[in-house]
Amino acid sequence: GATGRPNDKAVYVNAYTVNKIYKMDANGVTEYMETDGTGTSIGSDNAGNLYWPTGAAGTGTQSHSFRILPAGKISMDDVVTVEFDEPGEAGPQRADNSGRALGDFFSEEGAMVYTTPSTATYVDAYWIKNGEAAEASTSLELPGANNTFQRAQPWATSVEEADATGAWDMCFYLYTANGNTIYYPNEDFDGFASVNRVDQRSAMAFDWFMLGGESYLVYGAKLPGKGATWCNGDIVIVRQSDNAIVASYEAAIENPSGQAYAGISCFPNEDNNSVTISVWNSRSGAYQLTATLPQQETPALYAAYAGQGWNPGEPVEFNYANGVYSYTFAEGTGEFKMSTTKGVDANDWAGFEQGVICVADDKKIEDNTGETKYALYVGGNANINFGYTDGQWTAYVDLANGLIWATNATNKPVASGKLYIVGIDGSFDAANPTEMAYDEAKNVFTIDVPAAPYGFKLSTEKGSWDKFNAAGFHTEADIVPNEVTALLPGSPSSGNMNTTATAPYTIEVAGDYSTIKVVKGEEINVPASLAVIGELAAGKWNTTVVAPLELKEDGYTYYGEVDMAGGWFSLCEKAAATDGDWAGVGTRYGAAVDGTEVANKTAVAFQQGTNAFNIVSFSDYPKKLYFTVDFKEMTVVVSDEPTAVEAIDADNNAAVEYYNLQGIRVNEPVKGQFYIVRKGNEVSKIVL
Repeated sequence: GATGRPNDKAVYVNAYTVNKIYKMDANGVTEYMETDGTGTSIGSDNAGNLYWPTGAAGTGTQSHSFRILPAGKISMDDVVTVEFDEPGEAGPQRADNSGRALGDFFSEEGAMVYTTPSTATYVDAYWIKNGEAAEASTSLELPGANNTFQRAQPWATSVEEADATGAWDMCFYLYTANGNTIYYPNEDFDGFASVNRVDQRSAMAFDWFMLGGESYLVYGAKLPGKGATWCNGDIVIVRQSDNAIVASYEAAIENPSGQAYAGISCFPNEDNNSVTISVWNSRSGAYQLTATLPQQETPALYAAYAGQGWNPGEPVEFNYANGVYSYTFAEGTGEFKMSTTKGVDANDWAGFEQGVICVADDKKIEDNTGETKYALYVGGNANINFGYTDGQWTAYVDLANGLIWATNATNKPVASGKLYIVGIDGSFDAANPTEMAYDEAKNVFTIDVPAAPYGFKLSTEKGSWDKFNAAGFHTEADIVPNEVTALLPGSPSSGNMNTTATAPYTIEVAGDYSTIKVVKGEEINVPASLAVIGELAAGKWNTTVVAPLELKEDGYTYYGEVDMAGGWFSLCEKAAATDGDWAGVGTRYGAAVDGTEVANKTAVAFQQGTNAFNIVSFSDYPKKLYFTVDFKEMTVVVSDEPTAVEAIDADNNAAVEYYNLQGIRVNEPVKGQFYIVRKGNEVSKIVL
């Protein structure tokens, strides 16, 4: 078996029959180190640590342990052995082949290793962190027992690349030695999808790399013109996006038969247009080549619109730079058609529409800031609509990702400088609407809404319904409280504008009529009175003896000092008339789990219910303690100092910081990804 190490453009070979590892590069073959003769393959992680499974050829079983040689080391004395339990379903099997691992074996984040046997029908996955076995290994049944499955390895060159695709520990490809199919796990990791290779007849070696945003596969193949034979030094490079051969190389070897590849490693070069490929072949030896790849042509993008006479034979052409097409239309343009083809003359719409691209769901491009990116749809014949014709629009198109967005040098038109509303009081009178107040300092129109049972409509004009609706506005969906929502020209076709907020609330509309916001105050349910009950010095768990707390000026925080005889307590509204009358204490508040421990000056969550808390910070009762109960955050803090109302556990209020697996801070974490999270002095690893 053979592998490449990052950045050294060489291949390392585990020659287990002679207990050695060899290094092969453009300068020849050198002995790298002596080994214990274990393993039938070898791999490397991103940090350059070499590894090999311990199963030896002919043993029939695999002990599920790995030798790891730290980067820069060349002695078995430095090798770390990592032991795993058997994966379970697969049972004992030998790990014949393993490719590169993604990550760093000796880091906190760790690295994932995949192994594949040549005789069994499972691929096994192992996670190694800090040089030790981490989470339990897993196995996945391979698709088809008759295939000879070879190397499995991550479909990524770095954690950053893999993180962008999600579930990077599951992103690997399986390569069949004697077929023309590449298999890879499906999204649910419970089966496989596949793609056909351009040609067949390879052995265990394959690799992949990325250049210019494209992924490429490299493997041995029978080149065209070779007839029934092929040379064991021939390789091809296949572009993944269209499964096309973009380059092929024929080895000058007399013996044209056999398939003895054992190692191919690819290293993209800094020119971003070529790749260095290091190869080891047990018959032809080691060699290295540099492949320069052809660049894909960027298709032209055209537009036809009124400003050029709606002529499909002579459309205007978008400019292209850095992956984005752009074109500035004539002022007053409201609609246009877009295509990657053009007609032969002014009447050839069929030729133009062969490459036509529309906006998905025929949505209007009504955001003139460029912030909203609309999805594209290939095909159809609908016009792309800017929504309104005032000003000069510039459209931007990202064909690779299927997106379009636009900017306009002018704001949306102001009809009268006023804004009217109907429906907030149940009245829909277009001739006599309510005029919203204008706040010049904030540049917003506002109105307080005590109740809104019928929804509402907005317009800059009043009079007939035709006039009101023509100057009206709408939103794409119901307005979420306290979020800024784009206003679109035209009254809602479905009837009224609605919000998910319950009254009362305040409506705020931007002075240029571009956005709307429903401002809803936070609802905090605070009891009219609150007291501590429990192991009080004045009486333990006596329903007639409670320690009242004082409601602070903020309206949701209770605070007070309490003489305690022990650590157990809960909260209630008031004292009962007789001891034992628990119904008489009103609503109870306590822990989610009975007996939840409370440390000094540490916020603990509470909820409505009868469970009790247990203060664990003190044993020298009786003792005066200070209670702070926050109904906004639903937390209780117990302190031995009278400053408990102000602060207390810094970690509880510390800002949350997110870092990726390389320790780089992430300002906008993405749902479904792995992150290292720090809050105050606490650090944890989560999937968001």
